[in-house]
Amino acid sequence: MCRIHVRRTDKLVKEARKFEIEEYMDPVVAWYDSQVGDASNYTRRVYVASDDLASVIPDARNKYPNYDFVYNAVDDKKLLKDMKQTVQSRQTEEELAAFVCDLMILSESDYFVGTYSSNVLRLITQLMHSSSDATFRSRTIDHRMSYHRGLPLTYRAVEDFSGGKGELSFFAGETIVLTSFIESPSYKGFGRNEAGHEGTFPMYKVEQMLTFVQYLALNDTF
Repeated sequence: MCRIHVRRTDKLVKEARKFEIEEYMDPVVAWYDSQVGDASNYTRRVYVASDDLASVIPDARNKYPNYDFVYNAVDDKKLLKDMKQTVQSRQTEEELAAFVCDLMILSESDYFVGTYSSNVLRLITQLMHSSSDATFRSRTIDHRMSYHRGLPLTYRAVEDFSGGKGELSFFAGETIVLTSFIESPSYKGFGRNEAGHEGTFPMYKVEQMLTFVQYLALNDTF
């Protein structure tokens, strides 16, 4: 099952912009397409965790009627709260228990979509790695997890993309060197393909190629 974490409320005051449900769902739709194709007898279910369920759930169900959106039953009260009430109640024992429950459910995702500007996605990614290799099982729609002075990032296209003006078109399997990120209006990369053409492209159409380097074995240091 795909699971998403939609961070809203006080995060939007000065730390991040509002990401619409479509920006979370684009990678989800692409993942389900790659897993089940056009199978009509398969329920595309999405677990939603959010501090703003009152607006996220109705919006998601209205725009994606063919998807089954579910959430933690403990969060039912959130559907009746406005933003101010949700933020104020976050410090209660009940809300803490609901949040921890969400964390454990999200950490068992087959595929997880969120934002690295939120601590939740960074934590969930680490929890997912504790049970198996989750390198390609999570997707951020804003910042990427990175470090300064890193190696150039190379990606492989997972499906065809026919771009418009200023966009980079490519075929599945093609190698793309990423040069920068563009966060608005949706999470995109800017890079060049094997033919030397440059442009923007949606990041959910590609996956990072791992680079293996020589590293001194720990056994040799003792």
